[in-house]
Amino acid sequence: MQHFLAIDQGTSGTKAIVVDDAGQVVSIAEVAVRPEYLAGGGVEQDPEALFASVVTAGRQALAQAGVRLRRWPWQIKARPCWPGTAPPGAR
Repeated sequence: MQHFLAIDQGTSGTKAIVVDDAGQVVSIAEVAVRPEYLAGGGVEQDPEALFASVVTAGRQALAQAGVRLRRWPWQIKARPCWPGTAPPGAR
């Protein structure tokens, strides 16, 4: 059986979901990330804290699902998904 790890990194936290090859949600893990609210309505986040939250949420979701990685990281395939998002200065 194959499992798929989906990661949603948002403003206030990271959510990781493991889905099996039948499309059933097997586990969900969430890790909070503390944003810093700026004057004028902006928000900043510590990139190291964001990365740590992604790793932690992913590991927790995989552990809860009972997925054991034997050949990390080659066993994981990744596909970024940023619909409608472009870096500053992009056309």
